Amino acid sequence: MMRLRFIYEKRGLLSFVPHVELPPLICRAMRRAGYSIARTMGFSPRDKISLGPALPIGVIGLAEPAEIWLEKQDVPQVEQINRYMPEGLRFHCIKEVDARVPSLNKLCTAAHYRVYFNVENALDKLRSFSVEEWDALGKIEHLVFGNDYIEYVQLDPARAGLTKLVSVLKEKGAVKGWEDLFMVRLAVGVLKGGEVCPPMGPAELDG
Repeated sequence: MMRLRFIYEKRGLLSFVPHVELPPLICRAMRRAGYSIARTMGFSPRDKISLGPALPIGVIGLAEPAEIWLEKQDVPQVEQINRYMPEGLRFHCIKEVDARVPSLNKLCTAAHYRVYFNVENALDKLRSFSVEEWDALGKIEHLVFGNDYIEYVQLDPARAGLTKLVSVLKEKGAVKGWEDLFMVRLAVGVLKGGEVCPPMGPAELDG
């Protein structure tokens, strides 16, 4: 059995596919490309695949990590798999990782977001936030204000993600809801030198 880690993107209509429905889509494409997926043990065996932190429905992900276990064979070619992927779902890279590399749940400790606003004065309200109000959003670093967006790194994205951000923005009157925002997760993984790097190994063995 071989353990593979890959980086994929989901955009367009695929961003509205729930997180739990992505594994079947990925596994179907892998099988159509000719690869045999390993199965879990027990009374209800399933395809052995694991995704990174979930994204809310409608949020684009440009560099999402995941891993899948295949029966021993050659490492798949990205181009070959992408031919069978639905529109909006694409692999960027794939590689075999050591069995000792920690799981994605342990390695995905930071996420890089960009949030666009479709309402006037929303950014002005954000600029007036106090330290306590920013703290309510969780551990945020490297905050940048653009012309119509904010960009930041969120630590522990599995616990403090975009849902919390939208809740606080609604409470402060900056937006009415999700419909006033366009959100992109640029990357999720490990924060190194101010940059969120995908957890592709084997460097993670040193951590």
